[in-house]
Amino acid sequence: MCLIFGAALAPVVILGGFQPRAAGQDAASPGNPPAFRPISPRATLMEWHSQAFDELNAGIARKNVDAADSAWLLAELANVNYFHSEKIDYRAWAGEMRDAAAELANTIRKKRDFNRAGELVKRIKDTCKQCHDMYKF
Repeated sequence: MCLIFGAALAPVVILGGFQPRAAGQDAASPGNPPAFRPISPRATLMEWHSQAFDELNAGIARKNVDAADSAWLLAELANVNYFHSEKIDYRAWAGEMRDAAAELANTIRKKRDFNRAGELVKRIKDTCKQCHDMYKF
């Protein structure tokens, strides 16, 4: 049986027991997954960062624990952003943002500590500024 799925970015073909993969992607062995690489443009990623951060701030202002979802999204976006450059300082800032956003998600969802959440938001904002002072996006 052959199923063909089409997508705007990467069509995928599944044949019998073969593992699906994006067109043009090299096959990987089970213990050796392919290296991650972002496919979205950096400008788009930055826009998503901004939207997630705005949603996060709105949720925190309402003391809504669902703001943790926006914090997790921000953490994952920072995780992707890490791979947009091989520069050490860029990756350090992306890693700091990822870690602070993950801590923020847990602070909101598990501890419901919105005072600490405000401190972490400031830390994330300061990290963004440091990176953007160096790299103009």
